[in-house]
Amino acid sequence: MTDFVRCVLLIVALMFASTGLIAQSEDKEVLFRLTRNVDQNEILYHLNIDRSGFLDRRAPIEAYWIRNDQPGASEGRRLTGMERRYAYGLRFHEIHDQSARFSFVSYQRDLFLVKRGRDFVVEIEIDGRRLQLNSLHLNLTSSRFWFHRVESIELHARDPKTGVTMVEIIDNP
Repeated sequence: MTDFVRCVLLIVALMFASTGLIAQSEDKEVLFRLTRNVDQNEILYHLNIDRSGFLDRRAPIEAYWIRNDQPGASEGRRLTGMERRYAYGLRFHEIHDQSARFSFVSYQRDLFLVKRGRDFVVEIEIDGRRLQLNSLHLNLTSSRFWFHRVESIELHARDPKTGVTMVEIIDNP
């Protein structure tokens, strides 16, 4: 194979890799989801473990968009670098084999990834109790060109002891 052919193959491979399209994997566990009022799309946050069943220390949680407003919603797109750094990405403060403490890059509130029985769950403290986070919903308003202003965040979490779902609304975070 000539150097030219190798170069062309490398460029083609990089082009496909840079699109960020990934198939929604049925074997990946969805920990929680984030929705917004501006469209039907959502971000799924998946558990990422190694072959031994321990948290992947490089990226314990992977996030990607699901385009529900278009046909073929079974494929997702990884978050862009800008989305990871400034909006929907996660910052891990501590990572152990079966637990981690993290927060969103855009909102500094501790979340806890912990193993409960056979499953990993994400927990959040609300009113002094640890609840299992199910989803977040952002209520946004347009402010300029591409940017939205966050009016409020709804945290939907379930009390594992009682099974009761609670909603905490954070205005103007």
